[in-house]
Amino acid sequence: MQPLKISRPLSRNSHPRRKFFWAGSVLLLIIIASLSTPFLFRAHRDVISHELIVIKQADQSKQETALRSLFAVTGGDQAVARSLAGYYAHNNQHIKAAQTYERAHGALLIEAAQEYSLALDYANVARVARAATNKKPTADSLAWQGIAFLNQKDAEKGCEKAREAKDKDATTILTKQVVTGCEYMRNNESDPWKLIDAQLLSIAKDTISTTTQPTSSALLLLTRLQQQQGDSEAAIRSLDRAFEQSPYERGVLSDILLLCGQDAAPAQCATLKVSAKHNLDLLPPS
Repeated sequence: MQPLKISRPLSRNSHPRRKFFWAGSVLLLIIIASLSTPFLFRAHRDVISHELIVIKQADQSKQETALRSLFAVTGGDQAVARSLAGYYAHNNQHIKAAQTYERAHGALLIEAAQEYSLALDYANVARVARAATNKKPTADSLAWQGIAFLNQKDAEKGCEKAREAKDKDATTILTKQVVTGCEYMRNNESDPWKLIDAQLLSIAKDTISTTTQPTSSALLLLTRLQQQQGDSEAAIRSLDRAFEQSPYERGVLSDILLLCGQDAAPAQCATLKVSAKHNLDLLPPS
């Protein structure tokens, strides 16, 4: 009869090692799943497109939350970024729109520059345009740098970037605008509408603001710029001035109703809107 074989005693540390092994495996699976989710969503464009359609049909009050959630789940998908940024831009929240474009993994920096410019935030226009140029120099990225410099009243650097943009591609709209803007800065152009056409929004705003007696139409233009910038109090003051100067001018009254009827209009617009509507009703049919 063979002697009883005693098996090797179980190591004191074997169970903890096994537990650590399984815990590590589970953690690894969680990490892989979390990292792969955005790629899975990007791979299914039809799913994202369907979700965007559903959100667009939802109540306005619910769209922002839904778009932000979808943006997070998809890991900054470009189509979702455009929809969310479009929502913000529609409501004159151009800074939020620009920041949304920036979070799309650096793929929409030119769009971000556009939104920052609408908010008259030219320090950030210069920053994202420079980042876009470092990533891939284009006529538009160089033009946005030039536009930022011009609006910051640095004509020398602005015109230098205008030349670089023209050398890269003279046919783009932005290149033409920055080249024209350079000429306007050198010639001290004071027509705010020309300045706006050349993307010199900040210069146009300053020009109207420093004019002793701006016209009603110039004040309405100033109101739009102030709204874009998010300065609601200044915007309502400009509207009041335009109404006081031209209380029975049909174009002014129509523009007041239009501006005060926007979703992002200042709350103080209510009284002005009533006055404009009253005066407009007193005018004979056009």
